[in-house]
Amino acid sequence: MYSTQERLYLYNSYIKCNKSIALALRMYQKKFPNRRIPTRSIFVRIAQSLREHVVLAHSQRAKSRNVLTEEIQQMIALYFKVAPENSLRACSREMQVPKSTIHNSMRLNKYKPFKFTKLQYLHPNDNRRLEFCQNIMNRQFLDNIYGQKC
Repeated sequence: MYSTQERLYLYNSYIKCNKSIALALRMYQKKFPNRRIPTRSIFVRIAQSLREHVVLAHSQRAKSRNVLTEEIQQMIALYFKVAPENSLRACSREMQVPKSTIHNSMRLNKYKPFKFTKLQYLHPNDNRRLEFCQNIMNRQFLDNIYGQKC
């Protein structure tokens, strides 16, 4: 990649040498001895881009950036308070916000992802254990303080 100054020098030397690439290359080597030698196609591309677009430097495309506003953060927080078991992707689809934005919001608010894991498998004939688990889950949803009392 050549700097704008080098590209300008390449083009000027190309024009000064009556569009002779060989002479322009020699001039460039004298001016910039430690740099790599440009190929013939570089001269052609620089001249063509100047003729067509009048551009020397590489332009960088503007990236569309999703701004994480307070309103979006509140909507995301409310979404996961209502349904903490939902995934980031489901939230992204429903709210039409990029998943990375939701992930950033979760990180800023110090929310951890919800993960329901079974410690012991329940079988259909484990009625007492099923009833106990249902009871615990109901109490936990009704009273958040219960989890802290245990």
